[in-house]
Amino acid sequence: MSDISVGTASEREARDVAESARETEWEHPSFVRELFLGRFRLDLIHPHPPADTAEEARAKPFMDRLRSFMERVDSEEIDRTGEIPESVLQELRDMGAFGIKIGKEYGGLGLSQMSYIRAIEMVTAKDGSLTAMLSAHQSIGVPQPLKLFGTEEQKRKYFPRLAKGAISAFALTEVDARGQRVVDDDFVVLFNAHHDSVPFRLPAKTLAPHGDGQWQAIVDTARDDGLVPDGVFEAESTYPLEGRSLVLLMRVGSTIAPVT
Repeated sequence: MSDISVGTASEREARDVAESARETEWEHPSFVRELFLGRFRLDLIHPHPPADTAEEARAKPFMDRLRSFMERVDSEEIDRTGEIPESVLQELRDMGAFGIKIGKEYGGLGLSQMSYIRAIEMVTAKDGSLTAMLSAHQSIGVPQPLKLFGTEEQKRKYFPRLAKGAISAFALTEVDARGQRVVDDDFVVLFNAHHDSVPFRLPAKTLAPHGDGQWQAIVDTARDDGLVPDGVFEAESTYPLEGRSLVLLMRVGSTIAPVT
């Protein structure tokens, strides 16, 4: 990265941003919030809505397979080693666990939010690491914002890859940060909050045996004169990050999310 100085927000500015984000109209009252305010709003939770029997029937094959799988997961090994075995990830991919809410037309299971919640409840009863991975991928990762705000072209481009198990996540940094990056064996997340150009240098091959020294942009929100979407970039080379932008680069040849 370059040696460009990083501006920081003051405490007052940070507080102002937080306060301005508070909900003011409360269109959907919270039962728990009302309890803290001394009001018992039973009408917010009773009567409980009836179960969607058709959705339960659609979800049953997946839920049965997930239940059987979780019975075999060795959580103690995951905690001891700090690693989720590739065989565990692959079985989750095979059953569609990374695309629970992604529509069938894009290669996902096409199940409801309630089915997703019940699946995550089942997973978290046994293993917190798998819960964090599956939940982050499908809530603050790429699938949910893509479902809510993505164009049809973007959905057809990325949903099939995500449904097959290309693991996604979410990168957040301060408004005045510039040229930030997060790197692991398979992914580089780059963020620039300013309008000017910030140079960044891609890392070389790490200890990951499958890395081959090239990176591919799979999510790119830079300006048109910035990075080229789906371009391939060489390690140990410097590129400009133009304008306010967020770029997710994936190592070519990654076993976590192979480029096709």
